[in-house]
Amino acid sequence: MCAIIVKASWFELCFIRLETCKKVQGNISAIIGALMRTFFDDASHHMANSGMTLDLSHDGSKMKLFMTMGSFIADGAALHAVFCCKGSSGLKPCLLCQNIFNVIEVRGIVAGDPTGFAQHHTVPDVGKLVLHTADTIAAIIARLRFAYATMTNGQLKELQTRLGWTHVPGSVMYDNLVSQPLLPTDHAMYDWMHVFFVAGVFNVHVGQLMTFLKGYNITYAMLHTYIQEFHWPASVGTLTGKYACCPKRAKSSWTAGEFRVYASEGLSLYPLLASFMQALNANAGTAAEVRQHVQYFLQLSYVIELIRRSSRGTVLPAQLTSAIGLYLHAFRQLYGDGVMIIKFHYTLHLPMYLQKYGMLPNCFVHERKHKLPKRFANEVKHTKWNWDASVMREVTSFRLCHLDGIGAKDVSIMDARPCKKHLQTLLQQEFNVPDGCVDVIFATGREARFNRWENVPRAICAW
Repeated sequence: MCAIIVKASWFELCFIRLETCKKVQGNISAIIGALMRTFFDDASHHMANSGMTLDLSHDGSKMKLFMTMGSFIADGAALHAVFCCKGSSGLKPCLLCQNIFNVIEVRGIVAGDPTGFAQHHTVPDVGKLVLHTADTIAAIIARLRFAYATMTNGQLKELQTRLGWTHVPGSVMYDNLVSQPLLPTDHAMYDWMHVFFVAGVFNVHVGQLMTFLKGYNITYAMLHTYIQEFHWPASVGTLTGKYACCPKRAKSSWTAGEFRVYASEGLSLYPLLASFMQALNANAGTAAEVRQHVQYFLQLSYVIELIRRSSRGTVLPAQLTSAIGLYLHAFRQLYGDGVMIIKFHYTLHLPMYLQKYGMLPNCFVHERKHKLPKRFANEVKHTKWNWDASVMREVTSFRLCHLDGIGAKDVSIMDARPCKKHLQTLLQQEFNVPDGCVDVIFATGREARFNRWENVPRAICAW
């Protein structure tokens, strides 16, 4: 039986206002570095070496807990802010690759490279990527340090553009790289949720596909009608995307040229859109051009399915690499390089993460957890006092109050509550449980887990 770690057990480490961030040398990067050193500091306490002793209240024994730094997962903007890279709009938009240049660059770097080393971010072949190492990162930082002391501001700015990194004293990148707990080459991880569903690959592809299909009288209005026929499980909640193609939101998507939906909506909708496209593909009257576009969207759906299945250990990195390569090549052939945002390139790194970690975590839950801090932060009005600590105390107290049930097993009811009296009576009669029996407890919940990965809505449980 494997324990399930639920989101209520994930505690926030720090709250800090943007105004305070700006006053810190190194900005958010320095703050993240300080937080990491709370756990991993060679000069004082390092969780991988010293660990932490836990008192187990149920039997009075003690447990020694050790930790190592795994992945630092975030969206592209957060990764570039922490590791002080130029980001998606820069000349070199990927913090993990030495040789990837933005396809919109006008310097002719890729075209003028006879060796083939330089590549645009739209290249679909993972074999053409040259990854950074700890030594190449150290060389870049050393060069920027020297340039900061010897170059003019204009020269330094140009050098930063060419290298793809910025000089930010106090940041994690300008700490001692030998003992640094955070290195992009070892820990940086692009979150596949943001890559695909937050103004990402899925949104761009659906936008391009619908623009093409509009010429064949297939519109968001048709999708809206199709979506209304589907009934989502109650456990999905309200973010189903049921009205993502309604007239008002369809207008927004037509204007933007991409599918404007929330990430959770996109996750709920992509298999439904795949069903619609598959039916379209099976229709004998569908034009050959439409079939081609539909089939490549189904390839995207297949890639997402592989990513989701990877958490079960049933997907090989080579399998995912092949699927992503085929998809990127097909998209590039149909729609061209111009609409391929940098997140298309980030997909090439996902199989590497799968190879390293054995699964591909995501930030869906992390994004939903933003709501709780906002609930308390908006109520704290006296910001001249210790606003950050006040919000931290409120959120931590809330987390502690909701820790009941942590450590649920494979099969369990989630957020269990006592049965109402009439239901209790019916269940006792059904299972021949006498009144006053303390060995059997009935509870109800809106959701129950029946294995490590799936759950079902509206459950009744007895134990």
